[in-house]
Amino acid sequence: MIPPATPVSVIMVLHDSAAVVERALDSLEQQGLPLQLVVADSGSRDDGLARVRAAWPSAVTLALDANRGFAVACNAALERVTGRSVLLLNPDAALEPGALQLLVAQLEATAPCVMAAPTLLGRDGRTRLADGDMPSIGSWLRDLLPRGTTHRTAPRQGASPAAWFEASCVLIECAALQREGGFDEAYFLYFEDVELGARLRAAGGSLVRVSAARALHSGAGGSGAYDASRIRAWHTSARLWVGRHLPGWRAPVARAVLTLRAALRAMAWPLAVATGVPMRERLRRSAAWGRAALSMFMGAR
Repeated sequence: MIPPATPVSVIMVLHDSAAVVERALDSLEQQGLPLQLVVADSGSRDDGLARVRAAWPSAVTLALDANRGFAVACNAALERVTGRSVLLLNPDAALEPGALQLLVAQLEATAPCVMAAPTLLGRDGRTRLADGDMPSIGSWLRDLLPRGTTHRTAPRQGASPAAWFEASCVLIECAALQREGGFDEAYFLYFEDVELGARLRAAGGSLVRVSAARALHSGAGGSGAYDASRIRAWHTSARLWVGRHLPGWRAPVARAVLTLRAALRAMAWPLAVATGVPMRERLRRSAAWGRAALSMFMGAR
C-alpha cells in the first residue's frame, strides 16, 4: 500500500555535487506536492550529502563507498522509494514552479504513458534536445555538420512522443521502472537512459515530453562537461550500445562515424580561440577527444 503522502518519490544521485545541489532542492520545495526524497551519494569527496540532510531532514540518504556509476546508484535508491511515480533529478537540474504537477498529470491521465519529461533548458537558456530519437548512424553523421547540435530554439508544443529521455530530469511510473529492473548497470555513465527508453517502449509503454513543463539543466553537476573521464565514459557506453543495438554492418560503420566525430573534436579544440578557453585547457580537451577517437578505432572495451 503506497502512503498517500508520497505520490511522487524523487531520486537524486550525487557525485561531488555540493556546489549545485541546494538549487535543485529549492526547486523541489516550489512544486507544491508532497515528496519523498531519496538521495544516493556515489563516492563524493565533498559535503553534498550533509547539505541534503540539513536542507531536507526527512530525506532517505545512501552513502555508497565508491563511484560505481549512475545506474548502480539509481537502482540502490529505487529500492527505497514509496511513490507511484519516480522523478529522476540531477543535482545540477532545477524544475520551474509547477513543472512537476504537469508531468504528474501527463503520466496519470494518458495511458500507456510511463515516462514524462519536461522541456530542458541549458545554462544559456536554449532548449536542450539531446534525447528524442534513438542514437543512430544518421544522427551521429548529422552531428558532424556545422549546425549538427543537440539544441533547438523552438521545441514542439504540447505533448510529443519520444524514444528516450535524458535521465537528468524525468518522471517515470514506478511500477514500470521496477518491472524493468531499473537501469542496466552495464552502463557506467551515459546511454543507460537510452537503454531504459528502449525497454519501456518494447514493453508497450509510451514516453511523452510535456513542453509546458520546464527545467534548467546547467550541466555542472560534477567534474564538468569536458572532463576526460566523462568523454571516456560516453564512448565506452556508446560502444556497448552499438554492439547491442546495431547488428551486422551497422556496428563497424557506427564505430567509424564515432571515431571521426571524436577525431574532429580533437582537431577543433586547439583552434577554438573564440570560446575564450585558455590554450592549456583546449589542449587538455583535445587530448581527451583524441584518446576517445583512438579507443573507438581500436574497439577497446
